[in-house]
Amino acid sequence: MAIAVSDLQDLITTTQKELGELRWTEIATDLQEHVALSSLLQESRVQFSAGTSVQWNIMVENSGLAKDTSLFATDEVNIGDVMKTAEIGWKHQTVNYAIERREIAFNRDPRRIVDLVAVRRADAMISLAEHMEKRFWGAPSSETDLKMNGVGYWVSTSGSDPGVGSGAFAGGDVFSAGTAGLSSTTYPRWQNW
Repeated sequence: MAIAVSDLQDLITTTQKELGELRWTEIATDLQEHVALSSLLQESRVQFSAGTSVQWNIMVENSGLAKDTSLFATDEVNIGDVMKTAEIGWKHQTVNYAIERREIAFNRDPRRIVDLVAVRRADAMISLAEHMEKRFWGAPSSETDLKMNGVGYWVSTSGSDPGVGSGAFAGGDVFSAGTAGLSSTTYPRWQNW
């Protein structure tokens, strides 16, 4: 007659189960990889700067000053204005977790199964990663929206150029004021293709 461990009540009462101390399995997210968090928050890429917004210079056209000439012709030197300034506002995200000092006292050796602080921190980071992932692939609904300027901000499908398929630019501005302050109406190459 075979006897199962579960049939031995004194053994069950006097023996603690294997608890896998200080380890847990995380199945809190459907995503296998968080592209936004791993791409945007690499230590080498995270930089904090001063100023009220992010501004950069962009060459929007060339001067068109090249010309054909003949031998011994007198050259005319001209200068063209080709630079504009693009600007976007800062976007911020936050995540937090709390732990009360008595919880730490309760969750200590020899009764600790899993480090509660580590669990709370992991929960916060998973929440941040999932939130960033949604924002990274989207776009804010307006210039004043708090959502990050994700891929949908920079890569627009709003254009209606009839040359689509023949190599023409098909994208457009996300907002009527233009993306980063530049309008694709004025600077058609600012559109995505």
